[in-house]
Amino acid sequence: MEGGNLEAQIEALLNVEKQMRLNGDVAGTRKAVTEILQLCFEARAWKTLNDQIVLLSKRRGQLKQAVTAMVQQAMLYIDDTPDLETKIELIKTLNSVSAGKIYVEIERARLVKKLAKIKEGQGLIAEAADLMQEIAVETFGAMAKTEKIAFILEQVRLCLDRQDYVRAQILSRKISPRVFDADTKEKKKPKEGENVVEEPPAEIPSLLGLKRIYYELMIRYHSHSNDYLEMCRCYKAIYETPSVKEDPAQWIPVLRKICWYLVLSPHDPMQSSLLNSTLEDKNLSDVPHFRLLLKQLITMEVIQWTVLWNKFKDEFENEKNMLGGPLGDKAGEDLRERVIEHNILVVSKYYSRITLNRLADLLCLSVQIYVEIERARLVKKLAKIKEGQGLIAEAADLMQEIAVETFGAMAKTEKIAFILEQVRLCLDRQDYVRAQILSRKISPRVFDADTKEKKKPKEGENVVEEPPAEIPSLLGLKRIYYELMIRYHSHSNDYLEMCRCYKAIYETPSVKEDPAQWIPVLRKICWYLVLSPHDPMQSSLLNSTLEDKNLSEVPHFRLLLKQLITMEVIQWTVLWNKFKDEFENEKNMLGGPLGDKAGEDLRERVIEHNILVVSKYYSRITLNRLADLLCLSVQEAEKHLSDMVVSKALVAKIDRPMELSPNPQGNDGSQSCLESLKCSFGQVCRLAFVFLSFEGQEWEPKWGLL
Repeated sequence: MEGGNLEAQIEALLNVEKQMRLNGDVAGTRKAVTEILQLCFEARAWKTLNDQIVLLSKRRGQLKQAVTAMVQQAMLYIDDTPDLETKIELIKTLNSVSAGKIYVEIERARLVKKLAKIKEGQGLIAEAADLMQEIAVETFGAMAKTEKIAFILEQVRLCLDRQDYVRAQILSRKISPRVFDADTKEKKKPKEGENVVEEPPAEIPSLLGLKRIYYELMIRYHSHSNDYLEMCRCYKAIYETPSVKEDPAQWIPVLRKICWYLVLSPHDPMQSSLLNSTLEDKNLSDVPHFRLLLKQLITMEVIQWTVLWNKFKDEFENEKNMLGGPLGDKAGEDLRERVIEHNILVVSKYYSRITLNRLADLLCLSVQIYVEIERARLVKKLAKIKEGQGLIAEAADLMQEIAVETFGAMAKTEKIAFILEQVRLCLDRQDYVRAQILSRKISPRVFDADTKEKKKPKEGENVVEEPPAEIPSLLGLKRIYYELMIRYHSHSNDYLEMCRCYKAIYETPSVKEDPAQWIPVLRKICWYLVLSPHDPMQSSLLNSTLEDKNLSEVPHFRLLLKQLITMEVIQWTVLWNKFKDEFENEKNMLGGPLGDKAGEDLRERVIEHNILVVSKYYSRITLNRLADLLCLSVQEAEKHLSDMVVSKALVAKIDRPMELSPNPQGNDGSQSCLESLKCSFGQVCRLAFVFLSFEGQEWEPKWGLL
C-alpha cells in the first residue's frame, strides 16, 4: 500500500471516528479505531501504528470502550513484528497508553509480562524484576484467579533469580496455599452487578500446575537458608498432588527428597509428626532403604555415624542427579549433626548423670572442653580496648559474634549485662536496627524475678557459674536497660515509650527511696507525658501520675498535667512563659535535654489539646472562629485539624459547597456568564460557607456557631 494512499485512508477514518465519538456511538467508534490499526498493520507501517495509538488515546472525550478495543487489537500484532526493537517499541507504546487506566489494567499486566520476558532473555534480570513488581495484580477484580497466581509466581521467580529473598518472601505471601484446594469446586456464575472475570490466556497452567510451580519456588526460597523442614513440607505438598501420586516415576524422587529432608531437619514436634505420617505411607515400601533410615530416627538406640554414612553415602550423592538437584552445600555436615543430636537424646533417656568421657565414647566423639563463657569475657575485654582506641564499629562487630543467650552455664545477670553492652555499642555507632533486635533478646519481665529464691539445680542439670564481681545486680541492670531504651526511642522522638521507660526506673525501690533520684525522674515523666500525642495509653499514664502523692513535691508539674485533663483552652504564650525556665533547665537534669524538636512538639500538643476542647463544646464551627480560639492562622488551624483526623485522634469533617458546572451545550456567551458566576460564587463559598463539623461528640452545640 502506498504511503499517500494509507495516510488518506487513515484521515478519512479519523473523521469517521470523530463523528462517532462526539455522537457517543460506542460500536462505531470502536470499529473506526480498530480499522485504523488494521490498516497500519497490513501496510507494515509500525511507526505509524505507534503514532496512531497515541493519537487516538489522547483525543478529547475518547471512549473507554474504544481505548480497550484499540489496546486489545494492537496486542495481537506484537508477535508479528519484524524485529525485537519494533516489538519493544510497540509494547512500550501500549504500556504508556494503558498506564493509569483501570479499564485496561489486565492488558497492561500482560504487556509488562511480555516486556519482562524480553528483558530476561537479554540477561537484564534486575530490570525484568523491577518491571514486574510495578504491577499489583491481586487488586484486579476482572482477572482470572489462575492468571493472578501465575503473574505473582513470575514475580517471585524473578526475585529469586536476582537473589532478592526478602522481596520474594513478601510477594509469595500474597498467595495462600489454601487457594490450590479449590480446583474441584464448580465455578459460580457472577451475580448481577459483579465484575465478569475474564478467561485466562491458553498458556496459563491449571490451578494444580500452578500449585507445583508455587512449591518448587518455595523450595528454592527455603534452600538459601537451609530450612530443611519447610523444604520437606513443600515436597510433601507436591507429593500429594494427584498427577504426581499416579505416576511412580514422579513420586519416587519426591518421596526420597521428603525422607532426606526429614532426616536433616532438627528434632521438634512438627518434624516428629511428619516423620510418623511418612512412615505410615504404603509407598515407602518401594524405597526400603529410606524406610530403614527413618526407622532408625524413631528407635531409641544410638546410631553409629560411620556405619550409617557408609550405608547411605551412595544414595546421598546420587540425589544431585534426581529431581530438585543436590540436598545442599552443608547437607553432609548437617546430617552428622542430626545423628549426634539423636544420639544425645537417646543417652538422655537412659542417663540422668554422665561424664563427658563416657558421653564421648557413646557418641564416638572426642572430649572437648568448651570455654564459651571465658571466650565471651575475653571478647568483652577486647571490645573495651577497641572502644578506648575509638574503634566503635570494630568493638560492636566483635561483641555481636557472641550469642550469650545460648550459654546454659552462664549466669542470667552476666548474660543480660553482655547483651546490654552489645546494645550500647550499637547505639554508639547509631545502628538502631541492630540495637532493637538485640534489645528484644531481653524480656522486661526478667527484672521482676530478683526477689525470688534461687532454685538448687536438679540432678543432671547444668551448674550455673557465679557471675564476676563487677556484674551489677538484676535491679541495677534494669536501670541500665531502660536508660538504653530511652536512648533508642529518643532518636525517633517516641515520647510515650520514653515516658514508660522513665516510669519503670521511677518504680525501682532504690530510686523511690531517694528524693534526689526520683524528683528528676518524675520531672522527665511529666514532660514526656505532655509531649506525647493524645491516645488511651497516654491518658492512662497521665491519670496514674496525677494520683502519685510525690507529685506534690513538684507543684509546677502537677499544675501542668492538670491543664491537660481540664477541658479549657490553654493559652500557648501564657504556658510557655510560665514553664520556659523549667523546660530549659531540663538539660542540666538527669537524662539531659528533652530533644531537638521538643519545643515545637510541645506547641503541637497544646494545639491538639485545644482542638479536642473545642470539639467538646462545638458540633459545627467555622475555620475562622476555630483559628481565633487557637490563636492561629486559618491555614495552620486547618493543617493541625487535618493531621488529627488522619491520625484518628479526632473524628471530624470539613464541608465545602459543590461548585457550579457550566452547561456544555450553551453558546459562548452563556458559558462565559456561567464561568463568571461560578468564580464569584466560589469566592463567597470559601469566605463564608466553609465550616467544620465534629462527629460523635457528647455535648450539644452552643448558639452563634456560624
